[in-house]
Order: sequence, then C-alpha cells, then structure tokens
Amino acid sequence: MPTNVEIKARVDDLDAMRRRAAALSDDGPHELVQDDTFFRCADGRLKLRVFPDGQGELIFYRRADTHGPRVCDYRIARTPDPEALRASLAAAWGEAGRVHKRRTLYRAGRTRIHLDRVEGLGDFLELEVVLADGEPVERGREEAHRLMTALGVDPERCVDVAYVDLLSRRGAASGERPAVAASGERPAVAASGPALATVTLRSGASVAVRPFAREDTEAVIALWQRCGLTRPWNDPTRDIERKLGVQPHLFVVAHDAHRVVGAVMAGYDGHRGWVNYLAVCPSLRGQGLGAALMRHVEQGLRALGCPKVNLQIRTGNAAVRAFYESLGYAVDDAFSMGRRLIPDVPQSPAG
Repeated sequence: MPTNVEIKARVDDLDAMRRRAAALSDDGPHELVQDDTFFRCADGRLKLRVFPDGQGELIFYRRADTHGPRVCDYRIARTPDPEALRASLAAAWGEAGRVHKRRTLYRAGRTRIHLDRVEGLGDFLELEVVLADGEPVERGREEAHRLMTALGVDPERCVDVAYVDLLSRRGAASGERPAVAASGERPAVAASGPALATVTLRSGASVAVRPFAREDTEAVIALWQRCGLTRPWNDPTRDIERKLGVQPHLFVVAHDAHRVVGAVMAGYDGHRGWVNYLAVCPSLRGQGLGAALMRHVEQGLRALGCPKVNLQIRTGNAAVRAFYESLGYAVDDAFSMGRRLIPDVPQSPAG
C-alpha cells in the first residue's frame, strides 16, 4: 500500500503562503475543485472524490490523528461514474460527511503542497511527502519538517484531524445535526468528540473509536473492573490523570449508541511502544473490537516512529496470550521487572 507523510495546518494569509509555496516549488500552481463524500468505514477512512469533469476517485486511507507529520497509507481507485458509486456506498454504509474545497497544488520535488480553501472552515496548508517503497518513515518526517520551516508554518497551527471532523465539530458546536446515514441511523459518534474510526463488529453492529474524554472516567474504570484489569495497588483514576498528561491521543475508547464498550492506552518512550488497559465489554468479545483497538493504537505509535510494541500479560492468562499471538505478538526472551516510584496506595505490597 502506498505511503505518505502528511502535515495539515491552518493558514491566516493564504496569498502570502501561496507566494512562499511558489518560490519553493518546481511545478504549479494547478487549480482544483474537489467534492469529497465520506462513508462509514470499519477501519480507516473511505471517501469518494468528484471532480468538475464528472470523473471520480474512491480513496481509502489509514492515518493517525496526531499533531505534526503523520504517516498515511492509502489506496485510490478511479471511477467514470462517481454519482452511481456514491449512491451505492451511501445505501450500503451510510454517509459520514461531505467536504467541498478549492485546492491549489504545487510540487516541490516529491512533495505535494496543497493550499486549501474549505467551505465552512477557512484556509489550510497540507503537505504530502510521497515515500518510496521501503523508505524509512523518518526521512519523510524530516523532509516535511524542513518544508514546514521554509513555509513559515507555526507548529501550533497544525491540525490533527480531517476536514470532515472539523466540520463535524463545528456543526456540533452550533447545534446542527451531524450527518445521517442513508438508513436513517445516526453514525456512532459520541457527543464527547468526533469518531476517529467506525468499527463494524462481526454481528453487524457499529461502534465508534474516539479520544478519551474526562466524562468517560467512571465508565472506563467500571469497564476495567469488569474485565479484571484493576489491582488494589494501582489507582485507575490516577493512571488516567497521568495518561492525560502524556500522549493523550493514544488513549481511546470505543462507544456504541449508549455506552463505552472498549478502551485502550498506549504510549511511546522513544525506544519502545507500550500498550496497557486494553478492555472490551465481555458481551462483545470475539466480535473483532479488541483487534480494531490494537490496530488503531499501533497506527498511532507507528506515526511517532515507534519501531516495536511491548505489552505485559499476567502469568497464566492463556486466553489473552492467544489473543495477542493472533495479532502477531510473540513472547520475548526476557522477564519483566518493576520498581514503584510513586505509591498509589500507602503500604502497597506490590508495584
């Protein structure tokens, strides 16, 4: 699957950015008008892009929602009849949103520089560094950072979600109803924030994966307790507060129309990634939700340059070990050691 490294940022002065992009590029400008319809998708994003000449492209991609350069794996299939395809996809999966934009395209070597004016949102810059097969992601990140600096992009202006998510947030803030699927059902997006992905379970039901929000605390702790993940010497409330201070985007929950049904924490220390507190509602086990949550945080870790993921399983938990082995995890020739630095509970017997 082809891979890009991408950056998106808000732009205050599009004309000034246009001049800087033109000075750095060796091709362009090319003016494009794009109409993107997003569809509900179990893993990643699926959108149909329609051009003024009536041609279209069906685009599937996976990308972590993080600030700064992000890795994006994608596939593109062209279609001469996008309207018929749109109707079929809407009937089968339901629409999740629509984005209209005018795009000015420049090329600087292998990097595409997009200057976007998005209806209802404003002006944005998007960089896409196209990686060669097998090329280290870090090279793409370095190139993206260099172009960001040359274009005068303030890192604080970077955007960590897609345009369709920004439009969804804007609609929620204004009291507008979110997009409704073709079946008449609402997409499974909780009020706490836009979905990062929609997972279709083996039963056919859909749940949304979204960032953890503080109002989820009680429900998440209750889920951990039902799954047997809490221990007397670990305060789950403190664990949550600590996580919200370190890479909070790697703490996500799965939510159906009524409740939290899954959760997972992940983090990257610069050497290894770690996964903790993966939990799925017992009534939904075996439906593919745990695997989907793992894929989501693995994608987020990969976007940070993480080369390997580690996790810990309590001795004797054969079922959980089998689950992770089914995802490609293997037992390392090592054993775990720990030393508690900050007690959660006074006179704790373990760490």
